[in-house]
Amino acid sequence: MKRCLVAFLLLTAGSLARCADPESPASSKGTNTVVPGPSDEDKALAASFLALSESLRHPQAIEPLNWGGRDAMRRRAAMLAGEIPASPEQLQEARDTVAWRTSVLARTKRFGEPKTLVMHRANGPITVDGRMDETAWRQAPPIKEFYRVGSPAPLAEPGTEFRMLWGERNLYFFFTCEDASIQARKFKRDGPVYSDDCIELFLMPSLRWGMYWELNVSPSDSLLDVLHCKYRRQWGSYARCEESVEGLQFATALIGPAEKPTGYTVEIAFPIDQLPGGLGEGKDNRTLYLLATRVDKTGKSNVYAAFAPVAGWFHNIWCYCPVRLVP
Repeated sequence: MKRCLVAFLLLTAGSLARCADPESPASSKGTNTVVPGPSDEDKALAASFLALSESLRHPQAIEPLNWGGRDAMRRRAAMLAGEIPASPEQLQEARDTVAWRTSVLARTKRFGEPKTLVMHRANGPITVDGRMDETAWRQAPPIKEFYRVGSPAPLAEPGTEFRMLWGERNLYFFFTCEDASIQARKFKRDGPVYSDDCIELFLMPSLRWGMYWELNVSPSDSLLDVLHCKYRRQWGSYARCEESVEGLQFATALIGPAEKPTGYTVEIAFPIDQLPGGLGEGKDNRTLYLLATRVDKTGKSNVYAAFAPVAGWFHNIWCYCPVRLVP
């Protein structure tokens, strides 16, 4: 869903997102063929999309509106409205794309504002070993509701718990994931960890600047860490795949018997000084933005879930939850 390929995708997204030129040879111009124009349903779809695009002010709508390029989407809507010429192929592509985008925007209207969470300070040392047996973890209330991407309703299964604490030098995170059919190949660092069962964590100190770390950790102890810089008026991000979190610690463990596990855990210690720009001067009531997610591989498809409702995908930073660090 995102990754070291993002930078490459961004280079090609402009050309892929733009509709073909109506003046191109694929156009009917210059032939005697009568090309059917847009239908009344096409015009109604274009009007619905434009009305939603102009009226929707929900922060989570920023990213869906960026998909494919805002100018390219307006061009597609203009084709459906009959305002600019289009070939049958162009009309069908515009019809499919605008219909899908309209449905995403309509669902986004049901999403609430990201909830503010609290991260407590650890009252004792934490050993990163994939086991939650330190007394400090008792301070961290579990977050048990996870939401499938694109849905405002909690996901019934698979079960997931997420906890977090902070210390003098590190932020601590713990995932407990139910999974009776773990699929996790071993990858080199920054390999396609996201293609298998894994957890994904997104850490952003400031919504204003839009710089954040993405971490993927799988039960096979595979790691991907990427530093991103988000565009506000363009889909995707600038991904610096060559960057790595210095001093990062993580560990995983299987739940149940090794021959037939029922799930896995992931424990992470993230150095605070690796956050882009840090957390500010004060030691109390500092805030960062966070999204805790998991990927559950089921057969040939994946289930993507997060601890808060997400419109679009995990790189929609406007759905990240503010987290206050408290004593």
